[in-house]
Amino acid sequence: MADLDRMPLEVRQAPVAVQQAYQFAIANPAILSQIPCYCGCGAMGHDSNLACFASRVAADGVQFDSHALGCSICVDIAQDVMRLMRQGKDLDAIKVFVRARYSRYAAPPPAPSAREGAPPSEGGQRSASQDHGPAQHGTRLRGRWRWALWGFAALIVAAAPLPFATADPAERHLRIEASSFAFSPAVISANPGDRITLELVASDVVHGLYLDGYDLSVTADPGQTASLTFVADRSGTFRFRCSVTCGALHPFMVGKLRVGANGLFWRAAALSMLAVIAAFWSVRR
Repeated sequence: MADLDRMPLEVRQAPVAVQQAYQFAIANPAILSQIPCYCGCGAMGHDSNLACFASRVAADGVQFDSHALGCSICVDIAQDVMRLMRQGKDLDAIKVFVRARYSRYAAPPPAPSAREGAPPSEGGQRSASQDHGPAQHGTRLRGRWRWALWGFAALIVAAAPLPFATADPAERHLRIEASSFAFSPAVISANPGDRITLELVASDVVHGLYLDGYDLSVTADPGQTASLTFVADRSGTFRFRCSVTCGALHPFMVGKLRVGANGLFWRAAALSMLAVIAAFWSVRR
């Protein structure tokens, strides 16, 4: 393998598989110059897989080509050749394997030269951001469509109604104890349509409870219980807070009323799972 430190900066910053492909290509030009490339790069003047990595490999220097930085087919071919050589396969067997695996993407370029560093034609070197032929363009389009489908699936998860069964409305009695500076329990739940009787018990000083979203409030004197009755006709999560100044930490005396299923949690969990699956799929490719 060629020394990575002698590679161009853009190669050193590339993924490991791309780095290894360049290192192998520069160290084995006589091999890759005889391996056809099936990414459609023949239109660029390339005549072998080597030409996708370097237009010239000689004792006095290397002229790198950036094409393989943006072409996964070129990199995959070089990686396969490297692996098969380590397994002891001869050149003819490697050519047969490469042709069987990659010929569906594009026709091979003109017959490659057996000499080291077979160069492409004048003007053959192009940047990785340019079009690499019909087959590579088709591969990129397929990749974009797959990611578009993942995005569409994410929109469905974010917007589709959640398949939760809705319980019938019922009478519900909820008791909340208020003391400096907390409600107990701090989170209460109900089903849409429930008729809720909320009992507020002040255990030390005067406390109040104001329910955001419903614009309701109740106040309880020390040691006393005050009640509030309402219908939970709005779904979602609503904050309630102490409405009577009860000390230095009064602003932090808050709680939550959840009406219906916790849809935000389940949507977040589903989106997280979708992201994990998409990441795993991307790595596997």
